Order: sequence, then C-alpha cells, then structure tokens
Amino acid sequence: MLNYGLASPQALLPNFNVQCFDNELAEGQCSIDVNGSVRPAGSLVGQITQNVIHRRERLTEDNSGGFVIQGALREVIVEGCSAAHPDSNIRVERGCSGVLLRHCRSAAGELRCEGAAQVP
Repeated sequence: MLNYGLASPQALLPNFNVQCFDNELAEGQCSIDVNGSVRPAGSLVGQITQNVIHRRERLTEDNSGGFVIQGALREVIVEGCSAAHPDSNIRVERGCSGVLLRHCRSAAGELRCEGAAQVP
C-alpha cells in the first residue's frame, strides 16, 4: 500500500489529508509505505505528504512486510495497527516530522519500532 507525494518539473501531486482504515495485507512481503520524497531534488521545498492516518491496518502472519515512514513529510498517525509476522516492524526515517505511533501490536506484544518517532 503506497502513499507517495510526487513532484516533477511538469506536475505537482501532493498527498494531503489521506486516511486508510481497516485494510488487510496478506502473503509475501507487502508493506505500508508513507513517503514524502519521491521527487527530483529542488522541485518543491517543504512537505509534499502530510496529514496521513493509518488505523487498524493488519499485516497477516504470512506477510513479512512492515510499515515504512520516510522522507520530507509531516503529521502521520499510525494507530491500532498489527503485524503477525515476527520480522515485521515499523521504521521511521529521519526527516519526518510529527509521527505518532499508538497501540500497534505484533504477535509477541508491542510492534517493534525503529528510528525517530513518538510512541506514547
């Protein structure tokens, strides 16, 4: 599941105010990616992806993917999501602003989080 803001010299396709609820991703290595950097350098200053919510997303045990939040983006909430595969995690890259992870679970308990994020 991709959530990318795009910018090029010919077009600006921002990704603002996106909400995804109750999706299930099964089999293979499917991930939920939120990205704010799919653009040529210098085509846009600032965040092209902002105000994104993922709630109750489910990665099944036969899916070894995870959640990836990266790039120049801001205001992302990942809440109530689960991943049943032991290798699944949430990765938040530097450069992201205002990322909140809340009540995300794995089969073993809390879903492993890597990188820079707020986890209350």
